Amino acid sequence: MKKDLCQIKLVIFDLDGTLVDTEKIYQAGWRTVLKDYNATISQELLEKMRGGTRKHNNRLIQDILGGDESLAQEAREKRNAYFKEVISEGKIDLKVGAFELLEYLQVNGLSLAVATSSPIDRGQDILEISGLMPYFDFVIYGNQIEHGKPQPDIFLKVLEHFQVSSQEAVVIEDSLNGLLASTRAEIPTFYVPEIPLRNGEFDHVNEDYLIGVYPSLKAIKDFLKTKR
Repeated sequence: MKKDLCQIKLVIFDLDGTLVDTEKIYQAGWRTVLKDYNATISQELLEKMRGGTRKHNNRLIQDILGGDESLAQEAREKRNAYFKEVISEGKIDLKVGAFELLEYLQVNGLSLAVATSSPIDRGQDILEISGLMPYFDFVIYGNQIEHGKPQPDIFLKVLEHFQVSSQEAVVIEDSLNGLLASTRAEIPTFYVPEIPLRNGEFDHVNEDYLIGVYPSLKAIKDFLKTKR
């Protein structure tokens, strides 16, 4: 799509996989925990969980564990403990160009927000430990809305908070679930996938609201500098 970037007032970021490289911790956690149940998880299934709601992902884990809901919840609690232990040691890597892009956007007077599927406790830990929290004017977490990504609700809440239209904002996302949510909200979106989409996965994406696919946050910053 062609987008007049001069009218942008707000930039909305996803968190996990977009600003911080936490997806590898989540995935290692699931692999480690599921060994306790003599179970394994495929990379394809891990990718389906990327950016998904807790309910959606719990259902996938439940299927792996023979449909046992209590075991799935127990496994999630163990995975959460694994994640908390890792990040408490300060082991959160930022995505390439994260600080540089945030600083560029701030200097240019744009409002910045995070719309993440992570619940409040984990999301706040990630933002604080990574040093990202001070950059953001508003953060909304996955457990603060009824319908998570790929539904558009979380992004619509951010627009409502800032009282801007969808055409006065852009989203930066790394997951298919996030991309579906932002384009369903009719917000122009920069897509920075860690894993390229497979054939057919773009079929349900409204490409009218896809600005483009970019290799990094640095590439988005370089693009914006040519447009403002």
